[in-house]
Amino acid sequence: MAAQERHRKVRELLSFLYPPRCPICGQIPPSGTSVCPDCYLSISFIHQPTCYSCGKPLESEEQEFCHDCLTHPKTFSRGFSLAVYDSVTKPSLSAVKYKNKRSYLQFYADETIKAYGSLFSSLSLDVLLPVPVHPKREKKRGYNQASLFAHSIGNTLSIPVSDSLLIRTINTLPQKILSPAERLHNLSQAFDIHPAYKDQALPFQKVMLIDDIYTTGSTMEALSRLLKSHGVPQIYIFSICIGHGY
Repeated sequence: MAAQERHRKVRELLSFLYPPRCPICGQIPPSGTSVCPDCYLSISFIHQPTCYSCGKPLESEEQEFCHDCLTHPKTFSRGFSLAVYDSVTKPSLSAVKYKNKRSYLQFYADETIKAYGSLFSSLSLDVLLPVPVHPKREKKRGYNQASLFAHSIGNTLSIPVSDSLLIRTINTLPQKILSPAERLHNLSQAFDIHPAYKDQALPFQKVMLIDDIYTTGSTMEALSRLLKSHGVPQIYIFSICIGHGY
């Protein structure tokens, strides 16, 4: 509790010195808030029905799985997400990645804890695992946005976070022109377990992979297969934003 209290006080001090900017429009929101009211209403937060596998929002309550998960069953147990990846959230997460607006991540972390905090706790997770970025890309950007987000969640919910277990060994090019199978093949070569852990059974029963955006799911699937191959039985995934199911 002492660590959580220190974390809260530091956040309060930083908010006083550097008023937060709305993660959607970039302006200073009304006092005491982290997002403009109209901007908040513009965010499409995830609601049921969702795909029972990846968590994408579905059109009909009669559906259990999106087309992608029906066609390509996933290795992970369940997937969850905070909001739809659309014209509102895309510029916001792009600003996090490419314009050093890492402060926006706190809003998404706070909303995640409100919506999913009880779920995270009920899963009795051993560790949160941010999706790693290649060292060259992280050095250029200065941070891994998935890691910052994961630590915000972990600090509040007292769930350990590991930045060292998973490593990215290949700095893959954009995957847009590739088929789903080609994307998965490329990414399966791009990740590995840190050498310090390779010759031992991983001491985890339940883990949650954390990323900012879930689109095709190739990244989460590649990492899930890697973890399963090293003996982790239950793998959950969480992304800040996710595309629509179909």
